[in-house]
Amino acid sequence: MQEGGVYWFWRWLVLAGIFVAAPLSSSGWAERADLVSLFFLSLLFWQLDRVDPGRQHVGKGWIWPLVFMVWSNMHGGVVIGLAVIGCYIFTNFSHSDHRRQWVAWGLLCAGATMIGPNGWKVYGVICTGIKNMHEIAEWVPTPWVHFKTYWFVLPVFWVGYLWEAWRSRSISFFELGMSVLFSWESMRHVLFVPFFMVCIVPFMITRVCTWQEVQSLTRRMSKNEGRWICLTAFLFGGLAVRAGMKTRGGIADNHFPVEACDFIEQKGIKGIFFHPYDMGGYWMWRFETNRPVFMDGRYPTVSGYLPLWVELTQAQHGSPEQWHAFLRRYHVDGALLPYPGSLDQTTSFLAYFPPKEWALVYEDKLCLLFLRRPAYPNDLK
Repeated sequence: MQEGGVYWFWRWLVLAGIFVAAPLSSSGWAERADLVSLFFLSLLFWQLDRVDPGRQHVGKGWIWPLVFMVWSNMHGGVVIGLAVIGCYIFTNFSHSDHRRQWVAWGLLCAGATMIGPNGWKVYGVICTGIKNMHEIAEWVPTPWVHFKTYWFVLPVFWVGYLWEAWRSRSISFFELGMSVLFSWESMRHVLFVPFFMVCIVPFMITRVCTWQEVQSLTRRMSKNEGRWICLTAFLFGGLAVRAGMKTRGGIADNHFPVEACDFIEQKGIKGIFFHPYDMGGYWMWRFETNRPVFMDGRYPTVSGYLPLWVELTQAQHGSPEQWHAFLRRYHVDGALLPYPGSLDQTTSFLAYFPPKEWALVYEDKLCLLFLRRPAYPNDLK
């Protein structure tokens, strides 16, 4: 937009729109490892959009093998990046004057992903993780509830894209492939919604309507239409300001068990704690090696986690006796659990953590803390 001479105010207004759309579409801006892939994918699309592979050589793109090496050691979403460059090279291969250079570039990017502790086995780790993601909430199909913005943007995007393709009588197979890929995956998995909103929606902005057409439209616009557009822009800017006012730093204590961990640390409670995998990341960050993590979001990739996950799932869906045997087998002294959302869950806690053996020593709006009676300190009795 800057290269096209778009005024700075309109550039920032578009960026504000993307900022509003992404948080409304998903929880992708929370403290998540996949933000690494979101960042690198945004840079990759920006880089590819600035290059004409038919006439230009790779140029500054030779830095990308190094980026892919770092990316593969940070998040499994690197396979999305490889799919993007693979599609880019394939769809532009026939009319490129530097096809050998682009193919070499793609192979170097792919090879660089295997530079790390796992080597070529990194892809086995990623495949194992994908096969065991059925229990993760972000891999469920994208529902209508809480994702109305996404389901509104998706058809608007495709109508605009197809209209522009019909009007120009031309189509980019790379853009078409990426649009189909990200649209399909974002419908199948909630996890891909922010990727669609951030990586694909800008194509709609830059392809459907050029800046010259916007200027021509404003010249023909009546005063009444101008008032409506100004009002819309004002409301849209208000949404951006409202979203920005909610942004804050620090730890999200409404999502992570901050106060419960404060209690554990203040009371000096030791031992092995059970906790759900989604609390494991914060637990590991908070206590480091002082209190061992039981399970965290790395379970598809850490050696020994997958058998533990299978055993945990069987125990959770089994009888109270199976659950008690599981906790004894791993010498669990405490359990940090999410606060029950219904009366049925409260009754289940009484069966799986009977008061004769377990004491409820702490509770807040987010979680409960149970300690095995012989294990907890005297000052908590």
